[in-house]
Amino acid sequence: MTHSLHRHGDRASLSEDYIVYMLTEKGAHEKGSTSAKKEFLDILLRHNADNVGSVIFENRVSIGRGATVQQLIDNVTERTEVLGVFRNKQVMKEVLKETKERDLGLSIVVSALIDETFDVCKDLSIVPHSINMSGGIMGKTELLPNDNILDIATMCGHGMVSRYLVEEMLARVKKGKTTPEEAAREIGGQCLCGIFNRQRCSKILKGMCSCEDSAVKALTQ
Repeated sequence: MTHSLHRHGDRASLSEDYIVYMLTEKGAHEKGSTSAKKEFLDILLRHNADNVGSVIFENRVSIGRGATVQQLIDNVTERTEVLGVFRNKQVMKEVLKETKERDLGLSIVVSALIDETFDVCKDLSIVPHSINMSGGIMGKTELLPNDNILDIATMCGHGMVSRYLVEEMLARVKKGKTTPEEAAREIGGQCLCGIFNRQRCSKILKGMCSCEDSAVKALTQ
């Protein structure tokens, strides 16, 4: 999935960020897929995903935007994409294991560090069908915001999280006007499809507030 492919961060941070999707090919595997998608949604919810979404182009519903479990379920149709975000590799592995055991018959996409994803696939005797890799950022990179701001903003692959919102919420956290957790919920609420990792965002904000780097400190003035 290209909209989850360009998440920015160092290895330690990205080792707490795992996205799992269930997808259908338009016109090929959609018919009769609703029940399988609802089963997969149940798996994601039972494994306490940080964020869960059931997404159709015209109706994007996610926990991060305040949806209830029932709203997630009601939004699942043959055309819906179902996804969950996790901070723990082992939990992601358990999700894939249960999904494989249920043999739901639909494609699964994992967006995470490639070596960790391959380790999990090997343990579960899964052979990946194909791989997409980000080529990085090219062009006038001097115009990009601070790396930590990028870590947060790129968790919304459709570009709905503004760097300026992140900087504003960071300043509020630093001044004690809100908590990192509340700020993460506010920022993550801008992500339409639900791939935003709120726990990772909260941790990044906490780290920035205690950082002694002058460039980072300037953002919190």
